[in-house]
Amino acid sequence: MEDKPISFLDSETDALMKDYFSSSPGSYPLFVAVANLIVSKFSEVTVKIQKTQIAFSSKHNFAFIWLPPFKVPNRPETYIVVSFGADHEIKHSRINDAREVQPKRWIHHVLISRLEEVDETLLGWLQSSYQQARKSL
Repeated sequence: MEDKPISFLDSETDALMKDYFSSSPGSYPLFVAVANLIVSKFSEVTVKIQKTQIAFSSKHNFAFIWLPPFKVPNRPETYIVVSFGADHEIKHSRINDAREVQPKRWIHHVLISRLEEVDETLLGWLQSSYQQARKSL
């Protein structure tokens, strides 16, 4: 996997991103692929680097990328978790977990361990979450 900087980030922010992924450098290219997908498909996206996750927002947060805090049995050695919201539970084999955090507000978690998993299915879920975030609450 090629370690390219994300096209929309300045060098200082790119360095912060790499620092976030320093405990799992193999995960950084997966992050780059998802982040580039998000910023290439959606307008007015803000990226917030937080202690435990990287949040993508447009009016409101609509996607999060984070590293697992500890090793989990039967999971890939290297992966990221992409979390996104929906107004209903989405049942799909790629969704690792889904929780209703408020009435009609679900958070879904997808494990990404290969670049091939950054695909149209993931894009569709992110598109729906983005559109929901753009609506006024």
